[in-house]
Parts: sequence; structure tokens; C-alpha cells
Amino acid sequence: MSSSTEHPATADAALTLIPDRGSYRVDEIVEIDILGDHDGGLLSVTHLGTAVRSIPVAPHAQRANLGALHKGGYAVEFAGARTAVDVTSREGERVRYAFVADLSPHAQAQPVTDFLRRIHATHVQFYDWAYRHDDLVSPTEEYSDPLGLKRSLTAVRAHAQSLRTAGMSSMGYAAVYAIPATAEARWGHALMVNHDGIPYRLGEGFLSLTDPSDDSWKSHFYAQLRRAKVEVGLDGFHLDAYGWPKFALRQDGSVIDLAQALAGLVDGVADAVPDAVYMFNNVNDFPTEATAKSRQNATYIEVWSPHDTYGDLATLIDRARRGAPGRPVVLAAYLSTFDTSEPEESLESARMLMAVASSIGGSTLLLGEDGHLLTGPYYAKNHELSDRHRDEFVRWYDYMVSMSDVLFDPEAVEVTEQFAGGINHDVVVVLADGSRASTKPEPGCLWLRVVRTAEGLAVHLIDLTKQRDAEWDAPKCRGGAANGVRLILTGVRSDATVLVNSPSSPQMTVISAGDSVSFEQSDALSAAEEGLVFELPKLETWSIVFIPWERWVGHAANGGARSVSIR
Repeated sequence: MSSSTEHPATADAALTLIPDRGSYRVDEIVEIDILGDHDGGLLSVTHLGTAVRSIPVAPHAQRANLGALHKGGYAVEFAGARTAVDVTSREGERVRYAFVADLSPHAQAQPVTDFLRRIHATHVQFYDWAYRHDDLVSPTEEYSDPLGLKRSLTAVRAHAQSLRTAGMSSMGYAAVYAIPATAEARWGHALMVNHDGIPYRLGEGFLSLTDPSDDSWKSHFYAQLRRAKVEVGLDGFHLDAYGWPKFALRQDGSVIDLAQALAGLVDGVADAVPDAVYMFNNVNDFPTEATAKSRQNATYIEVWSPHDTYGDLATLIDRARRGAPGRPVVLAAYLSTFDTSEPEESLESARMLMAVASSIGGSTLLLGEDGHLLTGPYYAKNHELSDRHRDEFVRWYDYMVSMSDVLFDPEAVEVTEQFAGGINHDVVVVLADGSRASTKPEPGCLWLRVVRTAEGLAVHLIDLTKQRDAEWDAPKCRGGAANGVRLILTGVRSDATVLVNSPSSPQMTVISAGDSVSFEQSDALSAAEEGLVFELPKLETWSIVFIPWERWVGHAANGGARSVSIR
């Protein structure tokens, strides 16, 4: 349901709308840059399909002032162009993580900031910005990082300031227990060793690993963070680890439990650098159960095998949300398929990844720079997106932000198998072509997920009907637009309507009920119930059916609607 169109905006050419910040606080003025010429008109602001505000825009104006908005995610439309804005009450309430890897003397900050505004980034990892792992701030303005890439403190500071102006936090990469192998003599007392007394090393001996619980190491590490924040102007830190060892020894034979050691080090950052934002890398979910209790701004998990399927991603996000209720969850799930597969199959993999993560209440670290995508853990080697693919990602990020009150509600609870599948008749999905809806991510099925939020019930429909597998880092064929999909709901009012949209059709479509159906009692645990049928528009990769709570009142009874028996 869009806002008034009495004076529709018109444009001579396609426009681009970009918020001036990645996100906003409730007391901040929201402004939208308008790139391209136009004849003026009304700019509309909607929240979950309901008109919130209409802003007159003068002909040829290059910026629109929306004023301050209440907390929430909003869709913004003008002259056929769309964007979104996210308004929160505090730092880190919602996290959309991005990256920057080019911090060379010639790197330009503004193109990066402009693209990250388009995808509404909130936090940006500065990858390998540091001089050395144990000595973060370079003694010279220009330097090489540990792997030989040219770096510039001037560029680092410029990027941090540019992002800060756009409401984003710069997060400096900092490994929490790694030192150059050349520094082993200094830190010999704190090295982690195996049962033969050999130090743990990685990168062909390039780095050695220290005990994260060693007091002298922690004191040194915290001092490095404080110095980097003050001298470089970083807002916070991405605390990196390597996922191993799980247990180790020190030279004196004492045993180190890495789960507890890492959690203690991470928690100490909040006291050592109290004005910083930060998150810790739980590599392959280790040790999320321990670090989730630490004070940080997001629960961050770098995903590796055996977490190979969409179901595994769902489990990771759900478990992380339960471990730290109310805290955003971010997955680093690198799409190597962009290096090995056809562009369109890779793009569909990315769509599916974003759909799955968002439907469970998580987000992904996927994009960065001025339009690049991560394909592996070495961020300097990334995939540059085409203009068309870049615009496609922007549309998806706009959609996820506009639906953020449904997708990222901290109180949201998945109730899929309480409401759908098996003996449940609360939510039933039927496909006219004979394909099957499933409450599990099975290839060849329409994956049905039901999430209870503060605003209402969200039914996520993720199309796996044309897929050969459910692996997240694998090429995916674009699903054919599914027609003839019926949603059947019991327990809604007889005059209920549902709202449907998707990244490709982001405007809310209002669907009224058609037929009623009867579900016969099949066993002692089921009930004879009446449901209402909603004929859905064609579905693509991911669609959301949203039913506000005011439309659920006891059992539905739809007057004189034709009744069909469902056995």
C-alpha cells in the first residue's frame, strides 16, 4: 500500500537514491541523495506497506530531507527509484557488515563509502591494515603489510573518517593470538606448543600462536588496540582467530583450554578499550558457546565444512541467537563459486545465501570496497562485480533493510514445525504444479519457514524446486517463477488479508482470502479445522508472506466461500 500519488514524480532518466548514512538513530535527520534529473513530485516513505510520510521534492533537487523517523526499517520510493533506511535506538542494534581491503597510498575513500551507503553498511572491516600482527601501528606513514601489500596510514584514516561521516564504524583487523615467527624469542614464555613441545605455527611458519590467556600477552594486545584507536582513528576491531588448536600446552606443561582462554581475552577488550565496538571471529563455530557470553557488538561466525548446507547455516544462526539473545548474528560464508562457476549461477547462490541467512535473523559479510564480493578468507583477493550484479545486490539489501522489523526482530522466534508440516494445519502451502513444500531445506522443494515476530507472523518461501542440492557454496540455477501457489491459514479472521513481497517485487501486495477449506481430524493429535486460502502471486527465489497480529482472531470462518476438503 503505497503513499499518495496525486503528484507522481517523473524522471527523464533512471534515478539512483542513496541515503546519506548507512543507518540512523531515532534523533537523526534522514536525507536521501537523488542522483539524476527529474521533474519533482512526491517521495514516499512506507513501513511494511503502510504509508508513513510523503515528502514534496522540487524539480531537479539533488537531496530530500525526510526529517527524523521512528525506530524501524523503511522503504523509500521516488520517480520509480527505490532505496531504504534503517533507524535504530543504539549502536550495534542491527549489523550489516562489509569490508575494505585496498588501503594502498592511492586508495580513494569516497567511492567505497558511496557504495557502502547503497547497501546500508553499518560496520566495515579494514582487512590487513596493520603493520605487523603484534605491532599494529606502522612507524612510517607508508608501509607494507605482513604479506607485502602496500599500505598507507593516510588512506586508513581517510577511509575511517569518510565512513564515520556516513554513520558506519571502521573495524580494524587484529589477530588475537598471532605473532611473527621472528618474535618467538620475545614471547617464548607465552607460546602454545603441542605434546612434543613444538610451537603451533601457521602459514608455513609465517606466524606463531601465543596463549590468549597469558597476562603479559593480553596487556600487550590491549595496549595495541588502544594505540590504534587513538592514533589511527578506528572505531573498533575485528578480533580474528584461526579455529585451532582447541587445547594446547605451554612450555611449562600447563594446559590451555582455548575456548575459555579466547572468551576471557575477548571479554577483556570491553574493559581495556571501553569506547570501541568489536566482534570476534568464531571460526567454524568455535568457540561460540563460550564467546557468545562476552561483551561484543555481534556474534560473528566464519563458516567452513562440515557446515555445508542451508540447514547448517540455519542451525548456526539459530544457536548463536539463543546463545546471546538480542545480539545480531553475522556469517562470513565465502562464495568461492564466483571464482569457478557461471556468473548467473553464482549470483543465484548469493541470492539464496542472503535469503536463508535473513529469514533466520542473521546477516552475511559478503560485499565491500566499491562493489566487490568475497570468495575466500584472503580479502585482498576478491571478485569485482559487474554493474548489473552490483545493482542487483543493492536491490536485495534495500529489500532486507525495508523488511528489517520482520527479519531482524531480536525477539523473533522460529515456529516452523509448530505451525507447518506433519499434523500442523496453521500454515499449509500447496503448489499447483505438484512440487512439494517442505519445512526442511530439501532440493526439489519449496522451503517453508515460519517466524513469529513482534509485528506478526512471517512465512518465508525459499525456492529450491529447481535445485540439485542444498549446499550454500555451489552454483544454483535460477528457479522458474512458481505460479499457482496457495497459502492456507487457520486461526485468522474471516476478513483477513495477507501481505506479500520479495526482493524482485518489493512493494507489498495485499491478498484477500478466496475459498475456505476443511481439514479433517486424522488422529488424536490433530483437529478438524477450517482454513482460508490465499492465492499467491508468482514466487521467485525468496518471498515473504506477512500476516499482522491483528488479523489473527481465533478460528477463521469465511462466510459463503466455497469449501474444499483437505485430507
